[in-house]
Amino acid sequence: MNKKQLALSYLIIFFLLTLICTSPTFAQAGQPAPDVVLKVTQLEKILETMDRIAEEMPSQNQSSPSTLLRSMLMGTSWIDPDRAIVAGALLKKDPAQQPDAAALIPFKKPNDDFLMNYNAVAGSDYYIVSLPPGQGGMVSDRMEEALVAASLAPPDGLISLDAAASQIIAKADPQIQHMLQSLEQKLPPEAGDTDISPKQVKEMLTNLIKTGKQVETVSVGLDLPPEEFAFFFNVKAFDDAELAKALDAEKSKEPLILADYQPGYQTNFRSRPYNISAVMDFFDKNFGPVYDQMGLDFGKLKEMTRYFSGEMAGGASFGKDGLNLEVIAVFDESKEIPKNYLESVYLPWIMNYGKTMAEFLSRQSPDVQIDNLFESIPPSTVAGQSVVGLKGKMPVDMQTDQNALTFQLRMTRLENMLLTASDDQQLKALIEKAKGLKRAPISGPLMQMDIDLAAYMDAINEFMPAQSKIDTSEIPEIGNLTYTLDLADGMLKTRYSMRRDAIQKMAGYFKNLGQGAQMDETERGQAGQAQASEKPGGAGQMVTTRAKRADAPPDENSPQYWLNKGELFATYGNERQAIKHYKKALKLDPNNSKAYFHLGVSYGEAGQYEKALDAINRAIALQPEDGNYYYARGWIYSLAGNKDKAKSDMQRAAELGNTDAEKYLESIRKRYSN
Repeated sequence: MNKKQLALSYLIIFFLLTLICTSPTFAQAGQPAPDVVLKVTQLEKILETMDRIAEEMPSQNQSSPSTLLRSMLMGTSWIDPDRAIVAGALLKKDPAQQPDAAALIPFKKPNDDFLMNYNAVAGSDYYIVSLPPGQGGMVSDRMEEALVAASLAPPDGLISLDAAASQIIAKADPQIQHMLQSLEQKLPPEAGDTDISPKQVKEMLTNLIKTGKQVETVSVGLDLPPEEFAFFFNVKAFDDAELAKALDAEKSKEPLILADYQPGYQTNFRSRPYNISAVMDFFDKNFGPVYDQMGLDFGKLKEMTRYFSGEMAGGASFGKDGLNLEVIAVFDESKEIPKNYLESVYLPWIMNYGKTMAEFLSRQSPDVQIDNLFESIPPSTVAGQSVVGLKGKMPVDMQTDQNALTFQLRMTRLENMLLTASDDQQLKALIEKAKGLKRAPISGPLMQMDIDLAAYMDAINEFMPAQSKIDTSEIPEIGNLTYTLDLADGMLKTRYSMRRDAIQKMAGYFKNLGQGAQMDETERGQAGQAQASEKPGGAGQMVTTRAKRADAPPDENSPQYWLNKGELFATYGNERQAIKHYKKALKLDPNNSKAYFHLGVSYGEAGQYEKALDAINRAIALQPEDGNYYYARGWIYSLAGNKDKAKSDMQRAAELGNTDAEKYLESIRKRYSN
């Protein structure tokens, strides 16, 4: 692991420790609440939903997911649906000691089988079970009182997990301090060009821990409102904490300017006015070293954004033709905005940001030199408005710019609004829309983003290599994935939601896709000769799957059946399931070089490089003249940081006729020749 990876690993560990481990208090004064509380309400509704979705999933297991759980609970009809099933844990300061944990199951009628099998303690209308069942100790009165209170409290969702932040961090403080003290010993004393220094890492982690101590509760969970499936993540700061200011960023309830503006793109977003400065100050304090190391002047970013009210709306779509977007951002009418703000403040900052990011990306990949992500383009006049602009190219992969995402931005200021579109024609239409907007009462969440999943999947498919594309014509109208965020009263509330029938449609589509993955041997033979994508990282997508139904029923005794299923899961990024199916293919045919090849690629995508190399080496031993296999091994060596071996394998792959290896080597030669 290199120095940068080690620093970021510590950052992630501490961030999770301080911010994710955070809960409501249930106990009375002097009695600490459980550190972690799990609540489950409307159990029958959850089980029914699980079964409906499972019916559409590609699985060989015909039993319903609810069967096992109903059996474990000795049935469910005896459980009171109006109260929550609750489990709680009180952690010990010594992490080696087992926490005190227990569960409460409310009942509407007693269940003697459950009582006896779990050695439960009966309350007036509930059972208490120490956890793990049969291994836990006595349940304390304070734990029982807390669980009873939690069971009666109004639920946040059907399933929720709450954790008490300050309690957990206080208990973990000795371990946290020890890790901070040992941090500088584990990292080199000096930072390289692409590294955050040990001092910066320690400072940033210390600030994150201080922030975590200001968090009273964190709640995560699932909910099933009518016709929807939702995931939520909420953070509640202590009322008098500094963090509460950042989590109370909503401005006054002034009428919205953009309420009637409804863009129609793959992704659409909007926000109400909020205190941008408070949010920017929070990010600057906690993540300043990261921005500094990137060369980003966060102070100038704060200065540039302070003129905006926070109200914004727009949309964006992307594909092989590039990025297409339009955005309206509203200025803060209480601020005196520079007359030539676009030309003197906004556009120069964007151009400088493009140069800074190009330098940062070049430092991350020394073989690649990028002068600027953006390039200014001549001004124009549209509908009587002065327009400035730029064009850009964002690299999708640092090894080649063939899949770079290109875009153009044309910008103008119309009264108290900043308008941005992809070309002058779109900007003209946007100007007309903006002129017709009328103010409306404030409504909706502080921020919202809607993603058209079918359109998004179709766009992703455009970037796939030709041999890896699927037939997207049969993708059903899935609807939107909606993300919302609210900041108010010292609390952050986020929520992801989509219609339940959309989830079932998606599951059914992938089920049919899996059944359609059976191809005739001729087509599969062509697939075996398919080249990898034109970048080393694209080797993980070396599959040929078609969204069509097979005429013949699947043969589960055929290694090709499991190989096809593995390729299907790999196509959609589920490497764990892909590995599982490739292993089944190898169990049926231990000398299947393709199965070893795809197994190695999936291990590589999962970051398990030793296992990846072992599998690819086996494939090469079985088929030593297959250029695809050397290309894949070169890609894995590249991911693992062994550039010499990567280059050697790419050369061998090119000698065997792998055109993508030839392109990769040619791109390397061009970089060094320049």
